[in-house]
Amino acid sequence: MNNNTITSEQIHLLNNIKNFYKKNKINNIDNYKNSFSFFSSYDQNSNGYSLLKYYISKKNIFFLLKNFIRNFLLSFYSRDLGVKKNKQDFKYNKIIISWSNYNNFNKNGSYNDKYFNVNSRIKKKTLWFLIHLDNEIPKKIDNNIIILFQKNNRIQFIKFFKFILNLNYIFSNFKKVISEQSNLVTVGNEFVNIFLKCLNQNVKKIITPYEGQPFQNIIIKETQNYNKKIKILGYIQSFPPAFPSNLFYRQGCPDKLIVNGYDQKYCLTKFLNWGKKNIIILDSTRFINEKKDMSNCIFLPINFSSSNFIINQLRIIVKKKLFNNNCIVRNHPQSIRSKKHINLIKKINILKKENYKNINLNNRHEKQSIFIGATSSVIEALERGADVVHIVKEPIIESYNSVFWPNIKVYRLSEFIYKYSLKKSGKLIKFGYKNRSFNKYLSF
Repeated sequence: MNNNTITSEQIHLLNNIKNFYKKNKINNIDNYKNSFSFFSSYDQNSNGYSLLKYYISKKNIFFLLKNFIRNFLLSFYSRDLGVKKNKQDFKYNKIIISWSNYNNFNKNGSYNDKYFNVNSRIKKKTLWFLIHLDNEIPKKIDNNIIILFQKNNRIQFIKFFKFILNLNYIFSNFKKVISEQSNLVTVGNEFVNIFLKCLNQNVKKIITPYEGQPFQNIIIKETQNYNKKIKILGYIQSFPPAFPSNLFYRQGCPDKLIVNGYDQKYCLTKFLNWGKKNIIILDSTRFINEKKDMSNCIFLPINFSSSNFIINQLRIIVKKKLFNNNCIVRNHPQSIRSKKHINLIKKINILKKENYKNINLNNRHEKQSIFIGATSSVIEALERGADVVHIVKEPIIESYNSVFWPNIKVYRLSEFIYKYSLKKSGKLIKFGYKNRSFNKYLSF
């Protein structure tokens, strides 16, 4: 498929999503707590991703069924959530919902947020509600921090058998059961029960890095039900994926959405049903105006299905004389210990040795980087001056196009390889300044 054909397929896919939401509304199915409503183009385990694959080709019906059954069964796992907070009362009128790891905390009990690039002590009367991703919990935390963490997992056999035996409910609410009986929705329901306890009459504003995940939509919708006067701001902390279907406007979306570039606002309002008044363009808090070299690298994805596919595409790049043999392989931070990632790195290094004599180490591609899979890091690399080659397994949902993103020039090198360049810098990401940019966010 050429660029125009792929773009047409992407627009057709968006129309399928629109019809999906409309049908749910007609059938009184809530889109904010529907696992299929999270049309992620990068989370391969989600129901929404498998539904996208089914829309692309009906041959993916078995992949869809497999993911649905898996997520259905996972919904009967209990996460046994724990909450860590200080007993001392803390008065606040703003809540920031974010994620945390153990190394984000300082010895003094404060927290460094990597999305907003600030310390938790920067603003008074602000509560940080943190969803913790590590097993190790910090011993000391400030009074303005609440940590939600997972103790352990266990199968809820009684809950499972009660559900199976309730046949009348299942058949009379079949569509609702299919959409809501999923691990992502179950997690959201568990999170919101704890979060609602943080709300009070003094809370005026909530801000969160927004990805369109079901737990976020559930929290936002239930907060709106609690008090419609609470202003809820979402922040697109990373540049959206090539096919940003996870950000489609629906129930449970924030009142306002902060983005960091013209192209982001254009795509959201033109194709994803957001109103122009609901989108705010501000400097990035995560991507700071600093020197950062993203050239001369091969960036691996967090997950991939076939290392042979990747090596074959790299061989094509070599044949096209676009490969810099002096490039560095950079593994994904969350896959450092992954055996298949380690093996892929070995294969890439073997490829480099095979072509060592055939490639000039000082060739004109030394500023070029190669990205693999569904990743938005290609955009940061472009804005930081690197030339980008993108290897994709699923072109329709992984490759960028100039219709959604007007300031990207797209060159199709082969069926699975694309080259990008910028028309004008600063239109995709407006780099920000530490602390100063975050203050603007809270002023809305």
